[in-house]
Amino acid sequence: MEDRHRWGARWFTPKPVLLYNFGCTRPKLMRIYTDQDDGASVSLRSGETLEICLSENPTAGYRWQADDWDRSVLDMRRDEFHPPGTSEHGAGGEHLWEFAARAPGKTSLRLAYSRSWESGPPARRFSLDVSVS
Repeated sequence: MEDRHRWGARWFTPKPVLLYNFGCTRPKLMRIYTDQDDGASVSLRSGETLEICLSENPTAGYRWQADDWDRSVLDMRRDEFHPPGTSEHGAGGEHLWEFAARAPGKTSLRLAYSRSWESGPPARRFSLDVSVS
């Protein structure tokens, strides 16, 4: 009886917990761009950030690569792959990038989805036209 009482409510004090989900669906104040935003125009102020989250299936050999952008305008802060929440074979995950507006200017941010061993055009492309003020 003494052990039960020791671990009971008398000894347990709930603590606030900060939960942080590393996926692309977590709520944030910054705007998250997805497949549906391909070709969109984005306006940022210097210091603001944006995230791009695209589905990716490296088990099939496909990977997203950031092709081209003006690094004096945008600074890449993160480039990470998040595996699927399932153990199914061949299930794809999500690729996440975070960019920070560095200085005023305009740039086209382009990403390509391809297999590293294949030549020719990528299977998919994604782009954003970014203007920083």
